[in-house]
Amino acid sequence: MTQAFETGSRSGGLGRLAVALCVVAASLVVTTSIGLMPRDAPVSLKQVMTTTLAWKNLAALAFLLLAVRLLRGTGLGLRWPDWRALGRLLWFPLLHLAAMAALVGAAGQGMQAAAIHVMVNVIAIGIAEELAFRGVLWGAPRRAMPFWPAFLAVSGIFGIAHMADVACTGDMQGGIVQSVAAALSGTGWLALRIRCWSLDPAMALHCLWNILVLGFGGFGAPEDPAVALPFLHRLGVSVGFVLPMFFYGLWLVRNETLRAGRRHDQGR
Repeated sequence: MTQAFETGSRSGGLGRLAVALCVVAASLVVTTSIGLMPRDAPVSLKQVMTTTLAWKNLAALAFLLLAVRLLRGTGLGLRWPDWRALGRLLWFPLLHLAAMAALVGAAGQGMQAAAIHVMVNVIAIGIAEELAFRGVLWGAPRRAMPFWPAFLAVSGIFGIAHMADVACTGDMQGGIVQSVAAALSGTGWLALRIRCWSLDPAMALHCLWNILVLGFGGFGAPEDPAVALPFLHRLGVSVGFVLPMFFYGLWLVRNETLRAGRRHDQGR
């Protein structure tokens, strides 16, 4: 795999992009295939995450860690960030997460996230998604494409990939809502990856986000998808929660000076 990545780099980045897409696609296959069972009725993603240990998430994470090992030294962003810059970059995401936590507490949501298996599930998803999309995938188009097409393409692919959860939940409306929300929030995670020159801060914040949304919240989603909430209601609530991160992400990469290091960030 490392040789394929190096060959892709010499061929102008298209081969590198193809290998990255194959790695991401393979991780999605692992995520959707292990433990897949037919369902008589749709279930919410929150139910999937809080009911039992999701071995498919751990398997996908193990696969991606192996891929990262094989793709060593290819700009995945796995290095310590510049701690001096973190305060001015992370204040808004932390404030946003604090506001979400306050809303969760005010709504009196259940304490499912206190269960160890729930914490394992949501943290595994956060780490795996950052490795796949802001690590492996972003490392290819950022060299082969102009900034905005690459930035929007990776965020869009991240959103579309969340439709794979429909295979586990059977909830098509929920899959669409989640995909739109993921594409918007993904711009924020990717912008942090670019500005921090490291994947670690986005990975940590993404895990905290998952704990709030999947462990406690499930904003805009009914506990039982059979209880029909209007689609636009679900979409509006979910988008409303992620729009701040979307706009903050765009602001972080608003000019070439701020994002100039993206082509030279070799990671570890």
